Amino acid sequence: MIYSKINSREGEFAHGTNPSFGGPPGEPAQLPKIIQIDTLPKIDRKMNIKDNFSQTLTREALEQALRKVGEKLRQRGVQGEIAIYRGAAMLLAFEIRATTKDVDAVFRPTREIREAAKEVSFELNLPEHWLNDGVKGFISEKNQLIPFPDWNLPALRITMPTPEYLLAMKCMASRINYLGDPSQDEADIAFLIKKLNLTHLEEVFKIIENYYPPSQIPVKTKFLVETIFEKLDMITLAQVAQWIRHGAQAHYALANFLEDFYSSPSYEAFKEEPTLLANFHEEGQVLDAYLAAMADHLSNENRWIPPAWTIQSNRALSKPWFANPHPFLRSTLIVESPAAFRERGLFVSENALQRA
Repeated sequence: MIYSKINSREGEFAHGTNPSFGGPPGEPAQLPKIIQIDTLPKIDRKMNIKDNFSQTLTREALEQALRKVGEKLRQRGVQGEIAIYRGAAMLLAFEIRATTKDVDAVFRPTREIREAAKEVSFELNLPEHWLNDGVKGFISEKNQLIPFPDWNLPALRITMPTPEYLLAMKCMASRINYLGDPSQDEADIAFLIKKLNLTHLEEVFKIIENYYPPSQIPVKTKFLVETIFEKLDMITLAQVAQWIRHGAQAHYALANFLEDFYSSPSYEAFKEEPTLLANFHEEGQVLDAYLAAMADHLSNENRWIPPAWTIQSNRALSKPWFANPHPFLRSTLIVESPAAFRERGLFVSENALQRA
């Protein structure tokens, strides 16, 4: 068991500098697998509006472009409507991505809006077809649209699919990344599944079939949704932090994570930044550094790029922490501690994260 390794020789967390990490030996606790939707990483929206227009659109750039289209329609005395789908809808409505390549939309009147969009592309140095209607092939007969909140343009109405319809459309039009890294489609679908509080595959396919005939659902869609649910069911470091914050013993929570991770290694397990524990736990600063060290170490072992949150200054200690405070073991821990731990002021045994 992992527990026997974590509590081996020097004791690791069970006999660290704080006795609160202790606990009787035994099986890892059967902690509930919690899905958190309120701890998604925040998007940095301080990007220059004109940055990288040739490739992607930021939210600010997209808002500016749509407002300019509305202004041009007003000048022409035309009332228009743009229904925005897919990635651009995810960006504008939920802000869970930083950019989008273009705007998949259906718009009326077609000619006037297309002309206005072309003028805006020249004025703002946007891609020529930043606004396009290539999404038409995925429009359902049950085209349920809702207005974007807080958008009040004099000559232009902006709408989007309901979250259920957007989920169905994303699943039908999804692209699978066969290189192993999660695609943006996967991230969008996972977000919508959590937002709608769906817990079973059948619930997702019921929604899809509400908009599209079952015979039209591609095999790749079924495969992708099954893959996403497998990832949603995994234990993440973000969940570990939540468990500890709400009273779980650190060594049990970490043991459960490692058991789950080694059974099916995935970058998704630590992609989401764990909440900081410094203000919630007696050894919170140590744990904040320890979680970052784990993500860094396991990433390197699997030849992945460690997530950006691991290099934050609040995830390193100003004073060294030893898994076992006994003076005779300190020199051993200094030598054995993996680099990802040592550089954060943590000194643990070389087998701290190994399975038994």
